[in-house]
Amino acid sequence: MKTRTILLITLLLLSTLAVYATSSPKPIASGQVCTTFPDCWNYRKKITIKNNVDKDLTDYQINITVHYGSGTDTNYDIYLNSHSQTDFDDIRFALPNGTLLSYWNETLYPGDNATFWVKVPNIPALGTTDIYIYYGNPDAGYAGSGDDTFLFFDDFSEDLSKWTIISGTWEIINGELRCTVDSDYSYIRANYFITDAAIHVKIRVGTAGYYDNGGIIARYMDTKNYYAAIFYPDYSGHQHRLIKYTAGDFAELAHTSAPDDTNWHKLVFVLYGTSLGSWLDGNYEISATDNDHSSGYVGLRAFDTNHHFYFDDFFVRKYVSPEPTISAVGSEENRKDVTITLTPYNIALSSNDYFIAKYANDTGISIQHLTNGTNTLNIWSDFVNITLISYLSNSTARYLLDAPTNGTADFEGTIYPYTSLD
Repeated sequence: MKTRTILLITLLLLSTLAVYATSSPKPIASGQVCTTFPDCWNYRKKITIKNNVDKDLTDYQINITVHYGSGTDTNYDIYLNSHSQTDFDDIRFALPNGTLLSYWNETLYPGDNATFWVKVPNIPALGTTDIYIYYGNPDAGYAGSGDDTFLFFDDFSEDLSKWTIISGTWEIINGELRCTVDSDYSYIRANYFITDAAIHVKIRVGTAGYYDNGGIIARYMDTKNYYAAIFYPDYSGHQHRLIKYTAGDFAELAHTSAPDDTNWHKLVFVLYGTSLGSWLDGNYEISATDNDHSSGYVGLRAFDTNHHFYFDDFFVRKYVSPEPTISAVGSEENRKDVTITLTPYNIALSSNDYFIAKYANDTGISIQHLTNGTNTLNIWSDFVNITLISYLSNSTARYLLDAPTNGTADFEGTIYPYTSLD
């Protein structure tokens, strides 16, 4: 029978190695690169997300815009006080326990702002959840992934293996999807089936002409049954429309004006029960209610006479109405390195022993027991790990010893707490 030993160990705070002021990032030794999360990130802010519907949301994609300079944080706009890289490659999102979250950078204006989508694992019904944005690491590279973040994603950097061509000529040219219309209408559908969702795509026409139009199809079953959000950039009509086909019969559900140019535009089509809506560049909102189609595939449609339509950054995400909102953004915190020693030394260890540790907690410091991205403190001798089990009080925590063999070890390690700059 395996014995469990309870040891009382006092964590003695030896010295504060460094406190990083708002104007100076953590110094990195010459020739060294620091990319271990979160050890090498110097700043973070807490983001509180509120669920506005009475059901739990899982793996929901949240839109966040970050600004390089200083300003007042508001819903969806977070200012990094010139502490991030100018290209925002060091941005990371994580849960309070340090678990990294999937994310993707949609737009980038170096030195100014960038827009990210973050997949949040759980937001309780009518409740809130907290995540953190980390930044301030000059060595970090971009680590986002559209495939990991969304239900369906294609930036057309590879091939069309995720799609089924229905009609027309669809091909990837220089990282963009180009449609050459061979008949009245050209269709391509993604190999992804939806009921409710938000569908995003960038769209432009090569040369605008009479009746040229293209857009998103959804709840598509065949060319005679589907909904569509369509962009008409031609110089005679230039409209943004919601339409449907049911058993081959066409009906317009809503329309408004649209730009008459050949620039890139962002088209969004949302479907939630019988509610349909569409945005073009965040403006020209149109909506309708209809119950003809409840589910189907997503895809793209184009029509023109002698021109090409181009598409890029197509993705599908979860959607509810009203959507979750950012209800609060915390003050900027910077990393403060603290070296601690666990005493006494030379304690006999057995695998899976428990012990309780009491530590001195400086005012304003929330100690995060994180080393190399895991909830562990390293014991340098014999490669023994101490894993945090639970907090017993504000200054006491319970740990589990993981030793491959019985033996002795000197307990010493470094923890990385954060302290508010306010």
